[in-house]
Amino acid sequence: MAERINPFPPGSKLRPDAILPDFEIYLKNGPEYVKQETCTATGESVQGSIKSGSARVPLASKNLHIMLPNHRIFLSLDKNKNFVPICGLVTIPTIKGYEGMRQVSMKPDSIFEVDKQYVTATSHYRWTKDINHKLVPPATYLFVGQLALYRGANVTTVGYLEHEASGPLLRKITTLSPWYGKLEQAYTHVQRNPQDPQQLNYVGRTVLKHASMINYSNRHLVDTSTASFKYKKPFKRFKKHVNK
Repeated sequence: MAERINPFPPGSKLRPDAILPDFEIYLKNGPEYVKQETCTATGESVQGSIKSGSARVPLASKNLHIMLPNHRIFLSLDKNKNFVPICGLVTIPTIKGYEGMRQVSMKPDSIFEVDKQYVTATSHYRWTKDINHKLVPPATYLFVGQLALYRGANVTTVGYLEHEASGPLLRKITTLSPWYGKLEQAYTHVQRNPQDPQQLNYVGRTVLKHASMINYSNRHLVDTSTASFKYKKPFKRFKKHVNK
């Protein structure tokens, strides 16, 4: 398993997947795609071999393309409202505010990162107890993040739509709506027929990563519902009975 191939010294707080490719940003210049300089979300240089989903890109630059990391699973929503696997270079929308998020949420050609993992009472990402299990109680979670670009004056970051437009990132599979149930089924299909062998080695890492980032200020990113999804019964109009 990839977990055993740890390039860091014993006791390191970094996991092996920290040096795997993250989102890479390319600028299309004619027929060529030029990779932009990777940096942190605040524009600082990245240390060592650690990867980042941000790059130094002037706001005026157009024709940006994103290289999806091949060890993670991504699904695209097609025009027939089916979720299909996608990889390689893609384009994603640039978000300019709340209304912009609402306009692109769950639209055709949207791209989602999806992952699934059973989180136990002892699960952790980098070190023991880095997941607050009061906020992320034991359950099987489906991570769903719709990809979007966030651009500043000199830094562009690949991120996910915020909660107000797309709901929680971590959803219990026992409470999935039919829409997210289709996403979970498409994800399971990719697991059975992976596009890249590495996708099987890193299943569940994205769930654990984001679970470890949950605190009391962003606890809304976790689905806390306990009841299963219920279909709403259609409203039936009753015909008026007329006495003859």
